Amino acid sequence: MMRVSLLAVLFGFGVIRLISVQMTQYTPLSALTVVLICMPLSLLGAWCGTRFPPALSDRNLRRASFGLLSGVGLLLMIEGYWQLQP
Repeated sequence: MMRVSLLAVLFGFGVIRLISVQMTQYTPLSALTVVLICMPLSLLGAWCGTRFPPALSDRNLRRASFGLLSGVGLLLMIEGYWQLQP
């Protein structure tokens, strides 16, 4: 249940961000389509993770999660850096 609650909070942050971005600039429909597809899949993944826990120890699962989040964060920073270059 904790994962679903966390996803609900993150979804709320995404909605607030979307509204604030829409007030300043146009967001294409394709971005909204991705959100509408990914949110139910994320909820399904959280439910499956709770119902069928992975065969990893808690420590290794935390390490894998940290690695994935670090990798995604690094890719976002690199993408942002290249967008700022003239």
